[in-house]
Amino acid sequence: MLFLKPVQHKEFYKGLYKMIYKKLIILPAGFILIHIFYIGCCGCKEGTFHRDITALRGYELSHVGLNTRDTVFVADTLFADLNINYDYIVKNNANPFSSLVNKTYALSCNNGCDNFIDSGFKYKFDSLTITSNNNFKGIPAGQNIASFFTAMYYNNIFASNTTIQYISIPQLIDSLNIDRRNSAISLFTNTSAPTYKNHHFKYTLFSDGKVYEANSPRIVIWQ
Repeated sequence: MLFLKPVQHKEFYKGLYKMIYKKLIILPAGFILIHIFYIGCCGCKEGTFHRDITALRGYELSHVGLNTRDTVFVADTLFADLNINYDYIVKNNANPFSSLVNKTYALSCNNGCDNFIDSGFKYKFDSLTITSNNNFKGIPAGQNIASFFTAMYYNNIFASNTTIQYISIPQLIDSLNIDRRNSAISLFTNTSAPTYKNHHFKYTLFSDGKVYEANSPRIVIWQ
């Protein structure tokens, strides 16, 4: 039998108490984290989910071979690709952890699961505006110039009979609200060179009283 001196006896129980205390804290926390990661990343989730917009991203390009990471040179046509980022939010939060998980993780791993239903964006899109930091074709800086842009809308994008429509921005918004699951926007303008040739565009999407902005990382220069 092992006998401890008084000082050793005190230190032994002090260390034991610390170990028990740590377990009481770590075990529940570990259980919650495991539960979250399991729900967010493992297996198929069942139920109906809608999309909650998190951000809008934009990127511009042209056919001119002189483009750089920071600059787009336009000879005739400027293209702009916008992506609507989102998370999946479960409609019926039967699981107490589901709201936390679904706002943190996009459950893309569930695509293709038998009982996973994507109902599309929860709220309708109200409008999309485009502005420049410079005068554009007589429109003052900061004013909407979306009328100079055309949208390319893909019908039946996941089917073999996909077709493309060339429509205005207001018509694009109407089409997106009918589809509810299209998160990629393709725009272009082939307007002649404006008087002021250098532009930095901003794309703003309005939905459910919220504003999502995509500030182009590139300067657009008409040649």
